[in-house]
Amino acid sequence: MVKRALLVLAIAGVLVWWYEQGQGPDVAAGKSAVPQVAAGLEPQPPAARGTVVRPAGGWSPKAWSVLGGKLVPGRALRERFDSYLPLGKGVTMVEVRATLEQDALADLGQANSVQVLAIWDRYARLQNHDWQRPFNGSEPKGWQATLNEQHKVRRQFLGADWAEAFFGEDEAALQRRIASLVASPRQPAASSLDDVLSRAPASAGLVASAASAPRDDWRARADKARLEWTHLTQDASLDEGQRLIRIRQYLQQNFSGPEAARLERDLQLP
Repeated sequence: MVKRALLVLAIAGVLVWWYEQGQGPDVAAGKSAVPQVAAGLEPQPPAARGTVVRPAGGWSPKAWSVLGGKLVPGRALRERFDSYLPLGKGVTMVEVRATLEQDALADLGQANSVQVLAIWDRYARLQNHDWQRPFNGSEPKGWQATLNEQHKVRRQFLGADWAEAFFGEDEAALQRRIASLVASPRQPAASSLDDVLSRAPASAGLVASAASAPRDDWRARADKARLEWTHLTQDASLDEGQRLIRIRQYLQQNFSGPEAARLERDLQLP
């Protein structure tokens, strides 16, 4: 009886050993995997989102308008901001701000980066401002009112020093253009042109010339815009974002809203 009992125990021990060797690792793996899944610890694929495209090449403090270790008003900072725009697909202004914060902190340190972000927040608000007198390239009579509004609003958002640094050159250029039109207008006003046509002989050539004048003006201005885009695309010092910013600024300054949209389609701008 004792021998039989010992034999049964031995066989049972062998079975336990065989079970543990053959099944144990799988069971152990299963037990260790369950709490990870339950706790949500398994790695998850990152959510799809857009990526902020940083400007090509390095950036010195001068590119942030930093002199003597301090942030000072300068156009370079506006160009720095613009180099992150326009937004790529799926990219938000929040993500652009986060990227700017990382870059400014790395390049300038804590104190200056805080100032940069404060200016960026005001500049970003300006980008979304609802202008009451938007620029219309085909209506020079409205340019002065446009310039006056831009001058006032920019200083409300940015303060006088930064508004002048960011936009002073652009405003001065538009003011010179307005002054040149006042000094030597290119053509009579619409009403006086009608008077000329009503008093002139009703020749087919004169009427046809007057009718084709707007089309010729459009072609000439559109050709200049295409040439400007060609120059920008050939400028190796600019990245894609900078080229897009500059051509859109050119279109805004020289064309009405519908005209600019038409040219953006013609130039196949993203």
